[in-house]
Amino acid sequence: MAINEEETPPLTNESDAEKRKNHKKWNRCNCLSMKLLRVNISKGIKGSIPECQTVLELLAMIDEQFIETDKSKASTLIKRFSSLKYDGKRGVREHIMNMRDIAAQLRARDVGISNTYLVHHILNSLPKKYGPFKGFLETRLSKENEKSIYSENRI
Repeated sequence: MAINEEETPPLTNESDAEKRKNHKKWNRCNCLSMKLLRVNISKGIKGSIPECQTVLELLAMIDEQFIETDKSKASTLIKRFSSLKYDGKRGVREHIMNMRDIAAQLRARDVGISNTYLVHHILNSLPKKYGPFKGFLETRLSKENEKSIYSENRI
């Protein structure tokens, strides 16, 4: 009720029983909704949200906080993606899959990373001992690009 309906006007001496009943019901729903939201939001977000009078105000503040959190998450992912280097502790496949997963998370946040850039960045994150592997993939990618350019021009 507190989310779907506007706040009831303040009670006056002229307010009838129906208005008093609706006002009491709206206030109860508003209070319960706010308590439910406050209990279920994370502590990191809870501490940065000021006190609100209505559940709609609280929802707007939470929404605003998530926008900021999403931007900072994208920034963190970009830093992590750009600083990743293969360390040899895990397999190359796991390293490539990890970088691909980070790129997918960035794409979900509308941070454009092309497949070509992703492949080149992954290859550059590998140590020199993977030079032949890198050369093979770069040659293969350039041939695929030539084929796609050729097929696009034929049409």
